Amino acid sequence: MARILVILLFPTLCFAGGDYSEVNIKEFESSVASADFTIEFVNERKFYESCDTLKVHLKYERVPWYSWLPFVHSSHPTSSDTQKSVAYLEAAFADDETVNFGYMGYGLKQSDKPCEFISKGLRLDGIDEFHYIMSFHDPV
Repeated sequence: MARILVILLFPTLCFAGGDYSEVNIKEFESSVASADFTIEFVNERKFYESCDTLKVHLKYERVPWYSWLPFVHSSHPTSSDTQKSVAYLEAAFADDETVNFGYMGYGLKQSDKPCEFISKGLRLDGIDEFHYIMSFHDPV
C-alpha cells in the first residue's frame, strides 16, 4: 500500500520546482489587477535560450476554491501577495535596480507570440536583504 501511495504522489512532487534569474525591468505598466512588464536577463541564466528579454502579462487569478480544504493547500499567491510584488517591481523599474525574478511550477505560460508569457499571480519572498519574485500560473 505504501508503494502505491508513493507512486501516486510522485508526479505531483515534480511540479513543485522553479528557477529564478537576475533581471532588469525594461518596461512597466500596471493597473488594479494586472500588469505588463518586460524583463531583460542580466546574466546567462535565461529561462528560454532564444529570448534575451521576456514580455510578461500578469492578470491575477484568485486562489483556487479548493484551497480551504485542510489536506489540499494551494501555494498560489493571494491578491495582496501579487499587489506587494507589483509594487516591488514598479519600484525596481523606477530606481533602475535589478530584481531576482523566477517562476514556480508552470509559473510562466507561453502565449502565441514568441518571448511573451502569461502569469496569474506573483509572490515576493526572501531572507534578510535577498529578495526574489516568483511567478505562478497554474496552482501548485
